[in-house]
Amino acid sequence: MNTVSGAQQAGGDVGNVAEQCRSGQGGEAQHRAAILSTDELFRLRMESQCHQIKRYRLEVLRESGRLLSSDEAAMEWIARFAATFDNNDSDPR
Repeated sequence: MNTVSGAQQAGGDVGNVAEQCRSGQGGEAQHRAAILSTDELFRLRMESQCHQIKRYRLEVLRESGRLLSSDEAAMEWIARFAATFDNNDSDPR
């Protein structure tokens, strides 16, 4: 999921919205949105962070030849990118 934001409806907050846009068959865009509970949003963010950490670990190996353990990669990624992870404009490694 690419974008996560709060959703509002007349009368109050209805939850969090996760949106995903992918290229479909023939190149047309496919767009999905879902209302998520707080627990689902937390799980989605953790899964996304784990994915980013795995990408970071592979990138470090490819670019510098350093083989990091999963814990080492997580610690480095958190120190470098966690503060900006939830910004929709940024693309943390």
